[in-house]
Amino acid sequence: MNRRAAIAGIGSCLSGLFAGCLGNPFERTGDVPRLVGLIAGNWHPDPQTLNVLIEAEDDILFETQVQLPGGNPSEYDRPSEDLEGYPSELPPSATLVTWVEKASRDDARRLHIGDQSTDCIGIELEICPQCGSQKGQEEITVPEVPDILILSTSNCQYG
Repeated sequence: MNRRAAIAGIGSCLSGLFAGCLGNPFERTGDVPRLVGLIAGNWHPDPQTLNVLIEAEDDILFETQVQLPGGNPSEYDRPSEDLEGYPSELPPSATLVTWVEKASRDDARRLHIGDQSTDCIGIELEICPQCGSQKGQEEITVPEVPDILILSTSNCQYG
């Protein structure tokens, strides 16, 4: 009887150790997703200057300004540009901030990258999504200062 009790005790200790070491394979470890793509596109008929930065607390990790030609929603044309030079590994406090030159930075759109629950993230910035929603129409209504829509995907092969 003592032998069976000892074997059972050892078995449950080993099970506990393995369970503690292996953890839940489907649980995220709290890591920030890897940034694998950053694209900006403009549906607005007028050329736009887009400001993009990635910041973490008080540090600026990436900053760029991109000039995009005007789009043509009537013809399904949206000029876009792949942005380069951004860091792929980011701290948990990383936030993407973007705004058009005609707007104030106070009106900037933000995406808290560290809050995303995925291994990889690809980000697409759409200038004037309300212009894009009128694709194929002859006459479109455009705002003087366009809004920005931040789209993201969890595809590690993005870009």
